[in-house]
Amino acid sequence: MEKIRFSNNYIKLQNQTTAVLTRVEDLELNKRTREQLKEFLERDTAMVGGGNYELRNGKYVILYFLGDRNIEFTTIRYAKPYYYGKLFDRKKWALERIGKVFKIEIKSSAYL
Repeated sequence: MEKIRFSNNYIKLQNQTTAVLTRVEDLELNKRTREQLKEFLERDTAMVGGGNYELRNGKYVILYFLGDRNIEFTTIRYAKPYYYGKLFDRKKWALERIGKVFKIEIKSSAYL
């Protein structure tokens, strides 16, 4: 089973433990798109216990999931992050995994 890791427990996850990747879209964050997507970004980055994860401007992909409790959620990830000094094309990686089940892992267990 694939894994999708989160640095915090987010409200959008709704205590789901697995999810199927259903769709992938490009996103470029800048001053204009932040204003257009303000509500979506606030909802997507809202953490259990309060606060929001801060996203920098740049190129991202939005991964759409359907969780095991039949609740949809998204996660915004850098489109081409570096891992161990090598460029990683996350969109290509994600497109190859549409329809696969992912185990949801939360790094911070403070609010579990």
